[in-house]
Amino acid sequence: MSDRIAEVPEAAGDFAPVEPHVTIVDVAREAEVSIRTVSRVLNGEKYVGEKMRARVQQVIDRMAFVPSAAARALPSARTYAVGLIFQRLSANYLFDIQLAALEACRGFGYQLVVEELGPQALASQAGIRQAVKALRVDVAVLLPPLCDNDFLLDALDECGIRYTRLAPARQQDRSSAMTMDDAAATGEMVHHLVELGHRRLGFVAGHPDHASAQNRLQAFWDSVDECGLQRSDIVVGQGDYSYDSGVRAAQAMLSGPRRPTAIFASNDLMAAGAIAAAGELGMITPRDLSVCGFDDSPISRHIWPPLTTVRQPLTEMARCAVEQLLSSKQRKAIGFDFTLIKRASTTRPPDL
Repeated sequence: MSDRIAEVPEAAGDFAPVEPHVTIVDVAREAEVSIRTVSRVLNGEKYVGEKMRARVQQVIDRMAFVPSAAARALPSARTYAVGLIFQRLSANYLFDIQLAALEACRGFGYQLVVEELGPQALASQAGIRQAVKALRVDVAVLLPPLCDNDFLLDALDECGIRYTRLAPARQQDRSSAMTMDDAAATGEMVHHLVELGHRRLGFVAGHPDHASAQNRLQAFWDSVDECGLQRSDIVVGQGDYSYDSGVRAAQAMLSGPRRPTAIFASNDLMAAGAIAAAGELGMITPRDLSVCGFDDSPISRHIWPPLTTVRQPLTEMARCAVEQLLSSKQRKAIGFDFTLIKRASTTRPPDL
């Protein structure tokens, strides 16, 4: 056995020592006040004189103290958390909203809690109440279709959790809401197709349980009548906002006796499915079939051809929703403009 002892190399001199984490105790000691006083300053509470508040804040700034949400919540019932509550959404749809909400939360020193309510929780009023009571949030942002769930809204009201709703399809005056005129956006897309020369249209409706899907379908029929199209030249397929449902609906339309020259899907994911279905039948988009969608989600720019769609400013709506909940100045409802994005997936019909 060797008698040699392995030598441990000395630490390189250019490594800076780890800075100790500044705590609320450190701030209180430096400012010569109680921990409770520092907490009151951080939480914007009363009972602290202006001179004392300024002195404590000066120490907080000098020591670059950043309180954690958990530590701030200890002296009170507040959690310093915003809940983003959703029900089975596509990853692309949810990701952009989540990033925008997270950015807004950081600006107020809050955390974002992303919570999905599944079928079991939504199966009964009791399940919804239990799910709401389990939430550890101060306020909540509700995404479609939960924003139109009356039982959920009632449960949040009972628990005293303030909320705002993203794109509710009904009862928009019940709470703070971020809205967009879905009917006008749907109508503008129909007019775009008609201006290109299309008369035989197909429409892929969204999930039948979603109020927004019903509103878009009704707006589509209203626009068909407004443009003077014959309803006998229109075919509607049922989807559920998924890619596969778009494939199935388009296959049925394109294999039937009233083949449309353009398909309008009520979200981008189903529109992408329609393009795939057309390709399987040997049709080229847009030469043989124009396709358009709704939302301007990432997939609309990543598929070929890129998708003509309605841009719904979801990230701006999510950011504003958080700011409304956490700001002292709150408004009942805020309307956002839509934009018709014309890309390569729509053109004149092949028979013109």
